[in-house]
Amino acid sequence: MSLFGLSFPFYSPLYKGTRNASRLRKGWAKGTSAADLTIPGSGRKILVPKLTDISIQSETGSDITALVDMATVGATARDLERRIETVTASLHAYSTKVERISPALARITVSFDPPPRPHYDPHNNDPNNPYQSNQLLDLEQFPIFLDPTTQDAAILLTKSLLIGGEAESGKSNLVWYLLSQLNHHNIPYRLWVIDPAGGVELNDLETSPRTRQYVDRARDIPPLVAKFRESMDQRLTNLKKRGQRRHFPTIAEPVEICIIDELLLCKAQLKDGDAASPLGEVLTAGRKALHIVWGCSQLGEKLAIGQIRDLFPQRICLRTRSQDITDAVLGSNATTDGAVCHRITARGEGYVFTDTSQMFEKFHAPLVRETLSIASGGTTVPTTPPPSSRAQQLRARRKGRTFLYQFFPDTIGGQTPDPNHPQYNRPCYVGITDNPRRRFKEHEKKWPQAYWSQINHRRTKIQAFPTWQQAKDMETDLIAYYQPIFNVQERSA
Repeated sequence: MSLFGLSFPFYSPLYKGTRNASRLRKGWAKGTSAADLTIPGSGRKILVPKLTDISIQSETGSDITALVDMATVGATARDLERRIETVTASLHAYSTKVERISPALARITVSFDPPPRPHYDPHNNDPNNPYQSNQLLDLEQFPIFLDPTTQDAAILLTKSLLIGGEAESGKSNLVWYLLSQLNHHNIPYRLWVIDPAGGVELNDLETSPRTRQYVDRARDIPPLVAKFRESMDQRLTNLKKRGQRRHFPTIAEPVEICIIDELLLCKAQLKDGDAASPLGEVLTAGRKALHIVWGCSQLGEKLAIGQIRDLFPQRICLRTRSQDITDAVLGSNATTDGAVCHRITARGEGYVFTDTSQMFEKFHAPLVRETLSIASGGTTVPTTPPPSSRAQQLRARRKGRTFLYQFFPDTIGGQTPDPNHPQYNRPCYVGITDNPRRRFKEHEKKWPQAYWSQINHRRTKIQAFPTWQQAKDMETDLIAYYQPIFNVQERSA
């Protein structure tokens, strides 16, 4: 392959980065138009946010950075940040990060591929391996994916986790799956296990070489919590002596995880969500010392869960009986924002809010059978190879999401649309799909040419929804409100 007088192989990161930079430059006008970030200029010219300083950010060529001047269209960096999901979908990228420099200027980092999965090998002495045992393992950059098939929903090992759901919804299975993932990636950890239901769910961890203490009676909970807090205090003292701000796990000082099978039996150690309670101190200050809590609850007391949930920075909700219970676990208006846990029927399915997507992501954790093998440090969950082609990557990323799109007419009353015209924001067609590109090609092929030629494709809006039902409800509302002419003609045909 030759470019600008340089020769390099087809798989070269330089070639890949150059291709991705070209994709960003060529697709920028279409993406910002879909996000309604363009305005008409003089004549028939359309003004788009100015894109400058395009450069390759990562060594693999998958990340591209650029400066965006929103003053070109009379908008702000906040406007770009609010609509960046639509721009990302139009570019067919994996994610886009927006960094605000000034009210009108922002730097974007577009990732066209998902981040590589690091692998920690404690027996590897290769100096070029950033995850060898004698170097620092930063768990902030090491998410644990809840669903190996999509790799959208993930948690961090530096934050405590609340897992809520009714009986037989898959809470214990999810705990075993997370432990399997830790074993698979060789993350050093130790366990403190509270299994107060007589040792039914987590009894295989009693003899695990990674278990530091195990109790299966409610009366033994206070001593374990006290020792767990003492371990955290000792590690914080050592951090202070070494002048460190946070702890990085090693084989000698691994991640300390306290697993509680039924959180409501620890109400005395939480004192209705008081941060000064014995367990509340760990939940509040344990992140720096890598002392975290995984708490499961069957949601028998909705009020109690609502009081203690704010102590957990990460929350997962599996199947529930009502919207109120879902909101008690995940927070107010979680159901409205897409976490429809009361509609889940399959075991192991749930929702978690991720910082990456800023939305509730749905996942389906695999069923774990060989718990004894996991307790011994093994793994029984088969690893899922990454998609082998770009089409498969796009298909996996779209899975579970539905896109709502709106077409707008090229003219209003036979004239060029004026943003001040009362009919300017009225779409001529509204629809939903799991693949916008494929759906648009179907319209172009099946619609009369007179219809397709009347659409101003620069103004097409695309909005992603986490579930089909949410997109369908929005489509119904928009059609009822605007009465798009092509929808009406489609129904009468």
